[in-house]
Amino acid sequence: QTAYLKVHFPLEFYAAGLTNEMNKTDGKLAVYIEEARSKGIAVLLPDINRSGLVFAPEGGSIRFALCGVKGVGEAAAAALIAAREKDGEFTSIFNLCERVAVNKGTLEALAKAGAFEGLGGHRAQYLAALEPALNWGQNERTRLENGEAALFGEDVAAAAPTLPNVAELDAKTRLNFEREFLGFFASGHPLAEHSAVIKSFGTATGVDINNVESMRAKLSSSSIAACSCAVRGLSVGNSTTSRMLG
Repeated sequence: QTAYLKVHFPLEFYAAGLTNEMNKTDGKLAVYIEEARSKGIAVLLPDINRSGLVFAPEGGSIRFALCGVKGVGEAAAAALIAAREKDGEFTSIFNLCERVAVNKGTLEALAKAGAFEGLGGHRAQYLAALEPALNWGQNERTRLENGEAALFGEDVAAAAPTLPNVAELDAKTRLNFEREFLGFFASGHPLAEHSAVIKSFGTATGVDINNVESMRAKLSSSSIAACSCAVRGLSVGNSTTSRMLG
């Protein structure tokens, strides 16, 4: 049954497998992702306006789950999704903080994982905007709670800030953040420039090793079953021979 799903419904199969492995520390998530990639299935970065609680098919790819980002709890992820479904997509990190009371840890994890890049800008800008966004959101929610939403029918709120102009993160820092908060290197690999040399010395990938382990387990089970059958057959044969000789 599992083999059937893997062949005929690969997106759903790998999405379910990744969901089952998220937040575990045994490294199998990265192996599942590598295997999916080997089948031509891309695993997309988490996106504040696209990701759900769990991994899910999106087109011909799989979208990373909000709950799969280390540091983003299920309650926070559910609150973000509920706000998105109620009032539409988030338009900026400032808009998000205005609509949802998130803590700095959650916001930082999302920024480092690349979940805001679909809004425009890059990760370094979002990291620099964490405090301004949190302060803006708190002030706006307080203003609305105090009934200061409108004066003569017009909103009196100031315009939301914009992302600060800062340099982008270097590739190594970006990849380290992905490994830390997603469990795998999403936008590249630190050893990519040496891949040809590594392949010349290696004979198997992580996917190959995982497949070998699975096959070894199956073969072990089959061997045990075969030995059991052989022993039973030998026992029956010996009994029959004994009766014949007797």
